[in-house]
Amino acid sequence: MMEEKAENPREKVSLALTDAKRKDQGHVECEVWAEGHEGSKNWKTCTKNPGHLGFTPASQFSVDLVPSPYNQDPEVFQLIQLQIELTVRLRVHFTSNARPDGYTFSKFKGQHVPHTGSGIIVRASYRFPPAPPEDKNYEACPCQVCCDAAPKTRRKQEWWSIEVRTAKHVVYDTDEAKDTIADLFLDQPGKMTSQTRLYGMNQATSHFDGDIARILLATHDEELGQRLSKACKHFDILSMRML
Repeated sequence: MMEEKAENPREKVSLALTDAKRKDQGHVECEVWAEGHEGSKNWKTCTKNPGHLGFTPASQFSVDLVPSPYNQDPEVFQLIQLQIELTVRLRVHFTSNARPDGYTFSKFKGQHVPHTGSGIIVRASYRFPPAPPEDKNYEACPCQVCCDAAPKTRRKQEWWSIEVRTAKHVVYDTDEAKDTIADLFLDQPGKMTSQTRLYGMNQATSHFDGDIARILLATHDEELGQRLSKACKHFDILSMRML
């Protein structure tokens, strides 16, 4: 089981500061709020899309809502359900000093004013100690929770690496990825716990063209890792069939 990261001064972010950051994103759409202020009131007043109240919650989505003729193919609905399961909310707690001037959130370089975005899990890989153990290509879990542990021997030896595709304006680089938490299964809001969170490690790739980034996060939960791995493989199979 993964332990929650310790509280830190970023919890003291003022609402005035979050409002200022919300206005510093240009043409993109991220939500910004102080950690601990997110709740039903925020969802009702969310400025990202005034039509939120007209959306169907993922937990209530059914095949009847799939337009014809796609509702005749059960695999289309399965693919949508898998995409719902693999979609995550990214809580990015740090704004990188490397964001160029004029870029989204560049006025908040080096500050801990959280913003959120979305992503989708594209791969889940099991990592374990190799044989022989002196193989230098293997690394114990490098997530921030493990790296903050003392002594370092407490780092988990068996863990899952989870790759998430998102936008570069959401997670700009590794400095931001290391201070990112992904919340899973948002269609079940009452069931979100520390077991449904992933903790950032680094950024795998990113491109300004297309505004694309891939980040790596970790979980120590074997059951969760297996579930995500199975869902990713099933999603890939169905996606290929749709081509």
